[in-house]
Amino acid sequence: MMQTGLAPRHVWAIEGSYRDLAVAAAEAGLDRNAVRYASDTVQPAPLAEGRLDLPSPWCETPAPWLATLAVLADRGLSFRLTLTETNADGRVSAFAKLFPRFDASLRDLLAAVHPRAAADLDRRSRAVEAALDQLRRALSQG
Repeated sequence: MMQTGLAPRHVWAIEGSYRDLAVAAAEAGLDRNAVRYASDTVQPAPLAEGRLDLPSPWCETPAPWLATLAVLADRGLSFRLTLTETNADGRVSAFAKLFPRFDASLRDLLAAVHPRAAADLDRRSRAVEAALDQLRRALSQG
């Protein structure tokens, strides 16, 4: 999707099983078109990977995206969170996998190559983990 203006565009994504994401998104009230296949190569349904982007034409506000995340977390289903930054012409300028965190050896390698980026990624990953912990506690008390 092409962006207008000069500011970078940030896209948050929940990635995981297409089937799990589709069910969670439907429970969160999203249109069935909100979850898309993660690649052009569609695998058999049980193996297909999907993603839910925020913002996207089918998910423009954070509330249903977060509700989808809550359903996945509440059920203990596997998922990944990523953040992508695109520049004004739509090309990717930065990408970070925020959850689950990279293993220690990969974090050490990133720190050796780009210490500031590694620290920023670690900070964001810890913030996501803390938010997911709060979400899990709230769901277990609810």
